[in-house]
Amino acid sequence: MRDFGSGFEVASLSELVKLKTLQVRSEKIVCMHPIKNQEFIRKLRDERVSILVADSKDELDKIFNIFPNAQVLLRLEVDNKGSDWPLTGKFGLKSSELLDLIVYSKKSGYRIHGITFHVGSQCRNLKNWELAIKASSEIFRKSN
Repeated sequence: MRDFGSGFEVASLSELVKLKTLQVRSEKIVCMHPIKNQEFIRKLRDERVSILVADSKDELDKIFNIFPNAQVLLRLEVDNKGSDWPLTGKFGLKSSELLDLIVYSKKSGYRIHGITFHVGSQCRNLKNWELAIKASSEIFRKSN
């Protein structure tokens, strides 16, 4: 997969170490798990894996204190109806909460790079994608 130019997502230090052992380039790795311990964030920084996700003030503070140049995406909670593995309620923020986190980020001097969402694993409901994209667009509109 590496040789075909694929990108990879890691949720743990061991996954990151495995990919680096396999000589996957750092720019091909992202960390989309919204909860990371300090050791993992340091390793992501040291390996120059800069795209990380957060969905709380505490996580933002932790990331930016360790990795000031991280390219952080905020995770929006969206409907997972029709997915084999729904994640609704597990991670992410409701639109109003995400807007509050954007305000907090600006006041804290944090540069947020975008919004992400997860419609659930093996999602067969195209409406989930449509609604998530619309919600993201509305947040962008309101936050500017």
